Amino acid sequence: KGYIFYSSPAVTYTQTTISQSIYFGPKAGINLSRIQGISEGKTRPGSLAGLSVNWKQFPHVGFNVDLLISSKGARKTGQLKTDSSNFRWNSYLNLVYLESPLLFELYPGKNDHSFQPRLVGGISTAILLITPESIFYNQSISNSNFDPTFKTSTESATYKTGDIGLIYGMGFTYRIGDHTLFSFDTRYTYGLTDIKTNSKSTPWKNRAITVLLGICYKISK
Repeated sequence: KGYIFYSSPAVTYTQTTISQSIYFGPKAGINLSRIQGISEGKTRPGSLAGLSVNWKQFPHVGFNVDLLISSKGARKTGQLKTDSSNFRWNSYLNLVYLESPLLFELYPGKNDHSFQPRLVGGISTAILLITPESIFYNQSISNSNFDPTFKTSTESATYKTGDIGLIYGMGFTYRIGDHTLFSFDTRYTYGLTDIKTNSKSTPWKNRAITVLLGICYKISK
């Protein structure tokens, strides 16, 4: 009597678990900003600081949202000459924004390393908070009728309350322990909005190189 054996092939199901990490923490840095459209305008430094949320759903893809108080603007220099005096002046335009960059992040390195380079790109929206303009005069030829150094300051109301820009850059994160990340970013912001109201001349648009440092703490696995 013969016997026939039926053998069923083993079927293996592999379930891939996608880990999700959310980090939250402070950031601070500097802006090297200028305004395209200002004749002979020069770069001026400014500060920025705020909070950041980083969400990483996939091994090589993440998203980042910042809320920053950011100082941008420009400066100009010149000279005023009279019969009795010779002044050098420096004009500073300081635009202080509440800025919120929304960024897509790409992590090209291996996911299991503590050091991870990253590329970022996205869009930034900003709300103008204050717009002080200051002019400093420095007298280079002494004259008893003039104070050697004095300052005038004016509040300007000729700037739009909002700004939109494109952001791209690069940086890295470094894992400190199991729940903390140190981050470093360099970004370039290309403003799309003419920041002046009722502009009939050359548009003024924000440009900024930003360097940011941050410490983020894991708040979700």
